[in-house]
Amino acid sequence: APGLNRTVYEMFRSILLCVKQDHPEMFIDVHIPAYNAQLELKQVLSDNIRLFCSAFRQLRQDATSGSFSQDVKAYIDQHFTRDDLSHTTLAEHFGCSASKISKAFTKTFSISVSSYIAKKRLDLAVELFAQGETSVAEVAEKCGFSSADTFRKAYKRRFGHSPTQESEG
Repeated sequence: APGLNRTVYEMFRSILLCVKQDHPEMFIDVHIPAYNAQLELKQVLSDNIRLFCSAFRQLRQDATSGSFSQDVKAYIDQHFTRDDLSHTTLAEHFGCSASKISKAFTKTFSISVSSYIAKKRLDLAVELFAQGETSVAEVAEKCGFSSADTFRKAYKRRFGHSPTQESEG
């Protein structure tokens, strides 16, 4: 069956080349061996099919990570004023690791989960001060900061001045 092996090899090689051409970044490490009558065709096919399946599984996960990240963002947008909102509580809510949430979110939005939560909280603080709220402690609590001191530090880090200047202004 050497002729049959050669035919199967050529068909597989053609498929592999087409897929590599469409997805070069995914299959850069996949090498097509030259045909050799002594080649263990079954092993070569098996190894390459396993590589392809793994690469396509990753591609599918990457494609869905955008919608996953959107779900995480929507949850944060609804719950950012909870002072216990963190990677851990997000991981518990979504039933996955904090690392998965962090990687997917940062990849999709180019901002870390922590930075996004802090931004949402501080944006709300600015709104509250603009509406006439004067108590720094109350604003900190309404925005989800664990303490007024934590709020003051985050506010000063972002805006370059103390929140007391806003509450007095």
